[in-house]
This record gives sequence, C-alpha cells and structure tokens, in this order.
Amino acid sequence: MHAFSYSAARRTLATQAVALILIAVMAAPQLVSAATTIRFPTPHSSAYTHEQQIQIGQQGEAEVRKQMQVLPDDDPLARYVRYLGEKLVPYVPDSPNPRYPYSFHVVNLKEVNAFSLPGGPVYVNVGTIQAAENEAQLAGVIGHEMGHTYMQHAAAQATKEGYAQVGLGILGAILGGGVAGALGRTAIAVGANAYFLKYSRNDESEADHVGALLMYQAGYNPQALADFFRKLEQEGGSRGPQFLSDHPDPGNRAQAIAAIIRQLPPRQYTNGDMAQFNEVHDIAMGRRPRSDQDTQGGRRRDGAGQDDQGGVQPVSQRDVIPNGDWRTLNHSAFRVQYPANWQIVSGNETSDVTIAPPAGVTQNAIAYGAIIREFDAESDAPDAAMHDLENQIRQSNPNLRIIGHDEPVTVNGVQGRSVDMVTSSPINGPDGRPLRERDWLVLIPWQGSRDVYVVFVAPENDFDRLRPAFEQMLRSFQLRQD
Repeated sequence: MHAFSYSAARRTLATQAVALILIAVMAAPQLVSAATTIRFPTPHSSAYTHEQQIQIGQQGEAEVRKQMQVLPDDDPLARYVRYLGEKLVPYVPDSPNPRYPYSFHVVNLKEVNAFSLPGGPVYVNVGTIQAAENEAQLAGVIGHEMGHTYMQHAAAQATKEGYAQVGLGILGAILGGGVAGALGRTAIAVGANAYFLKYSRNDESEADHVGALLMYQAGYNPQALADFFRKLEQEGGSRGPQFLSDHPDPGNRAQAIAAIIRQLPPRQYTNGDMAQFNEVHDIAMGRRPRSDQDTQGGRRRDGAGQDDQGGVQPVSQRDVIPNGDWRTLNHSAFRVQYPANWQIVSGNETSDVTIAPPAGVTQNAIAYGAIIREFDAESDAPDAAMHDLENQIRQSNPNLRIIGHDEPVTVNGVQGRSVDMVTSSPINGPDGRPLRERDWLVLIPWQGSRDVYVVFVAPENDFDRLRPAFEQMLRSFQLRQD
C-alpha cells in the first residue's frame, strides 16, 4: 500500500515535471531571445534617405556591370555567395532603419577583394573565394561588407564631404572611395588608383563588429573573420595588399573580435559545410579570373582615343595646356584660380573638387589636372598630418612611390607641406604601357586637425610644361576661415 502510494506519487511528480518542462520548452524561444539580445552599433546618420540609398545602389549596380565582369546569377560561384549572404540577411536589424534589400554578386577578378554599395549590393571577387579556407571565412567577408552598408558608412562620408545630389554625382564619389581598387577606378581619381572617399579605421572596426555579430547569429565562428584578415597579412605578396589597402586594419583586429565574442552568450560554432565549400572552392580554383590591372585601360571618356589593345592613347598637348586665361572658383572653404580652358569635372562649391581639361579625364580617371579636398588628420602638427595622408594614399595605391621627403611650402602665408609622387598614368604610351605619372601633393593646415590638400596630376613627360600653371593655382589658393 505504501509502495503503491509512493510509486503513484512519484509518477504524479514526474508528470508535473514533464508538464513544467514542456511549458519551459514552449517559452524557451522567448527566454532565449531575451537572454541573447544582440546589440548592434548604431548606424551613422546621413543626408540620404533609405530610399535614396537604395536608388544609388541600383545605379551603382548598373555602373559596376559596365566597368567589370560580373558573373551571371546562375553561375555556381554566384549562387554560393548569394546563399551565404542570404543566410546572414535575417539577422540584420530592421531598426532604427529599415533593412536594405541586400543582393550578392561575384566579380571575375583575381585580386582578393570585396566591396558594397549603399542600399544593399555586395560584391565578392573570385580571388576572395579562392583565398578563403572555409565557409565561415567567406561568410565573414560578406558580413563585413554588409556591415559597411548597415552602418551607412559611404552615405555618411558623402554627407560629410558635401555631395548634395543623389545619383551618379554621389555615386561617383562613393565608388571612388574605399572600393576604388575593386571598381576599376570608376570615379575621378588620382592616376590609376584612387584615394578619394576611403573607409576609415573606425569604419573598418564597426564593419568588423557588425560582421562578427551576423556570423554569431548565423552560427558561424566570428573568429574566422579575423583569421581571414590575418591570413592575408601573413601571405602579403600579390594576394593581400588590395583587400588590406581598401580595408585598413583598425588595429588589433583579432583581439577586438575576440572581445566581442566574449561579451556574447556561449554557443556552438561551425565553420560551415566543408563538403559544399570544397566543391565550390574547387570550381573557383579552376577559374582564371582577370586582373584588375588588366581592366584599367579598357574604357574611354571625354576625348582620349583607344588603341587596338584597349589602352588609352596620349592626348594632344594643345588639348591640355592652359591657354593663359584664368577663372576663379569661389568655394565655401577656399578660393582658387584655374585655367579658363579647364573645367570643374567633379564636385561643386561645397564639396571636394576636381579641375581638369576635358581631354585630361579618361577611363574615369584624371590624367591631367588638380584635385582639391578636405582631410581630417589625426594630429594638428603639419608633419604628422602629412605622413598620415601619405600613408593613406599609399595604402590605396600600392604602385605609388614618394620621391624624396616632404618639404615645407608656404601658401598665402600658411605653412604647409608638399611632396612629389609617381605612379602609373591612365594614359598609355606608344608601346601600349601606362605612362609614368607625376603627382604633386600639397597639404595646407586649415582649422585644427582639418586640413585641405591639393594634388596636381600629369604624365611625367608633360608635368614640367604644366608646372607654371600648377604653381599659379597654388599661389592663388586662399582658405576661408570661419
């Protein structure tokens, strides 16, 4: 009797326990959700609405397809990258801003690189798929680029730089920035490799943060993102620099990602489906993608002719030499004179400005002329600011070399710094190879750590003929003070 009662009581308790467990299991999603709430960084503000950024991205997609060989959507590499991207999309917050309509594409380039546009388009080079060691590393690269879009880095930078128009104006500015290496120099640029709107180290840190959180929620090991960047740093050579120049190391990248992981609830990670990854990786390794360097001479703009090899032939000197008359640009930050037979080919009275002869702009890069833009230095000291600028420009253009050392220069009573640089011109010589380009960089302190710099550009064999005009422009240059 006692045994029976004890057994019955035990069964009753067991039943109640099962019921409680079922209740707990039914409530588990809410409990887990509350316990694992992920806090993403807050996106930057910009002057461009959600819809405008989507519009810019759509215009950008059309421009990318003109400039680059984007694989068809049904290509196995494109399908795989889209599959990985779509695994991450549900974890992108839809607040405080609506979620962008992300899309994922593969570019047939061998350089290890990836880039994103405002509004959602994400592009991964075939070379990046070849360089990845597992699915998680490739997903991390995609998540990192989605992080740039989510944080509105390009739109925020364009807002800061004063681009007031939606469309190809801002698009050119954005495409010429952190993704200049990937986009085949689609924007007005210094020579064949642009430094225009470049992601900052803080931008990179934020994109790492967002990418790591997306990976965590999708079940990937976020450390794989840091592993991929470390791999590129260790390999160097021809495979690493472009990605690392377009994505500058914010410092202690692996440690920062590890710190993010430590703040998250423990969970089981995976490096993805290795069988599926290996199959796609084998396909990628069997491809022979083009080099970005091979695509730089294939487009023509504003008067420069193409040779049979797709390169751009030299322009006539009479089309680029100043005619002796001068105009004045009254900018919100400065005033400058420029040759009357040149024109403002990029920018306006409140933004960065590119001034060039019409024939001096070719394959969407500046071959003759001057670029004027603001630079936020990390130091108020002119020497330190100049070195910071030089380093950032060299990161963006691995082919660029600085000649000698920077020297003092006085511009209307303001003590600045100047240096000569050489790189490859977008114009080819008679032998079909790019001409050697000379760039004269002048940095002028303005307000605190806000500086303005001017880059005078011409093929080296024409630079001395243009130097008097460049010097006259610099003598006329006057910064406005608040």
